[in-house]
Amino acid sequence: MRRGHAANRNFSLWSSETDYGWRVVRQISFVEGEGKVARGEWRRVADTFGNHIGYQALANFKSDEELPSGASSTSINVWECLLNAGLGGRSRTAGLSEDERISRKTRFGKPLPPEDDVERAQAKVTEFGNGRLVAAPLIGTR
Repeated sequence: MRRGHAANRNFSLWSSETDYGWRVVRQISFVEGEGKVARGEWRRVADTFGNHIGYQALANFKSDEELPSGASSTSINVWECLLNAGLGGRSRTAGLSEDERISRKTRFGKPLPPEDDVERAQAKVTEFGNGRLVAAPLIGTR
C-alpha cells in the first residue's frame, strides 16, 4: 500500500490484553499510529497476507501488580463521600480507553494510576452497596 493511501484511512487499534481474544479498542489514523510506534507504545499489525491493518497497544507494565495504585482503606471516609456526591469535581479518567488509562503520565513522565480519586471513590461505594466492604466502626463507640 502506498503511504499516501494509508494516511487517508482509519486503522484498528487492538487492546494489549488478548487473553479473551482480539478486541478492537477504537479506530485511529495512520499518523497517530505511526507516532505511537515510533515512541515504542504500539506495534504494527498485519493480516495473513502481510497487509498493514492496524496497531496493537503494548503494555507499559509487565503485570497488573506493577500498575501504580494509591493505597486506600476498605472503609469509606468523608472525602470519598463528597467525591461520590460530585462535590469534588468530575472524574478525569471515566470513559478513557484502556490504552489511555495505562499510558497516563505526569508532565515529568512518572506513571499515574489508571483511575483517579473520583472513580476510585465511586467504585468503593458500589462495592459497599454490594456488601463486599464493611463500614468502619466509629471511634469511641461500643
